[in-house]
Amino acid sequence: GAYIIPALMAEAEASGAHTHDVIASLAIAYEVTARIAHAFPAQPLRVHPHAAFAPLGAAAGVARLRGYNPTDFAAALSSAMTMSHAGPYSHAPAGALARNAWTATGAWTGYRAADWAPLGIGGLAETIFDVMVTCYGHDCLPERLTSNLGTAWAISSGYHKMIACCQYAHSAVEATLRLRAEDAALVDPANIAAIAVATHPMGETLATREPQTVLAGKFSMLHAVAATAVYGSAGASAFARNSLSDPRVSALRSRVRLLPHDDIKPWPNDRPARVEITFTDGRRISASIDSARGGPDDPFDEAELRAKIAALTADLYPAMAARLAGLAASRCRWADDLLAMVAQPS
Repeated sequence: GAYIIPALMAEAEASGAHTHDVIASLAIAYEVTARIAHAFPAQPLRVHPHAAFAPLGAAAGVARLRGYNPTDFAAALSSAMTMSHAGPYSHAPAGALARNAWTATGAWTGYRAADWAPLGIGGLAETIFDVMVTCYGHDCLPERLTSNLGTAWAISSGYHKMIACCQYAHSAVEATLRLRAEDAALVDPANIAAIAVATHPMGETLATREPQTVLAGKFSMLHAVAATAVYGSAGASAFARNSLSDPRVSALRSRVRLLPHDDIKPWPNDRPARVEITFTDGRRISASIDSARGGPDDPFDEAELRAKIAALTADLYPAMAARLAGLAASRCRWADDLLAMVAQPS
């Protein structure tokens, strides 16, 4: 969505498309992108998904909104895939801010690929395979491209984030929040001698001990757990820039260590965490979370999601949350709905 939606918004504004067509195009583009990503898995990740798939997703969304025929649609996808970014996954946990540009440049590139496709500019039938397998070294499971096609939609199996850090850390953060709510001694981080976090393989990659940027903090399991323990929350404010230099967070971060989890189960319990806190008096407490909330197995309800949208948008766009709630039934042009969402009180 981070790269599909901006491209669709630009196209809808330029073409006068209606909101219901924009939403349908988003669902189709999400499906195309997710199926291709699922068909070319990699473990461990080498290329960050935002870098690898941003042009593809944007091209799929714009091509669908424009009503391309199958030939031009395929040309847009293959062309976009040749312009995929080789953005290393390691840049995210390291906090390299170039990572934040990949969605923007990818959306622009995908938009251009959609422009060029009707002019005969495209890749080859095997382009996506060549990029993902030959260039990036991913595996190939082609049966995933069509498995349950038309009955299982990727957009319904994604997750929503209430915790403002990498999803790989969410189980550990939830376990930390549970312990903090149960034991009053955790209000003072000076009472904590050590925190051991048993995590899944992708969680083990979030090992930056001294994050230098907000992005690095959000991709550091050590920082996420320490900040959550100190502040008692895991919203955007817990990962703001001042959290990086907060002496309480810094001190506690140095006492967090990561361990491999010994009981990784199939999805959706494939990203578990067990957090054990040792107090300065020798006492120990622990909590385990097999699957963080927000996925299809344990989704947030509509009221919770609307409340988050309102919290994020109320200061700048007070009308946005209410307008978003009715978008699915809208018969307006996207540009009109957008103007209503960003309207300021008179």
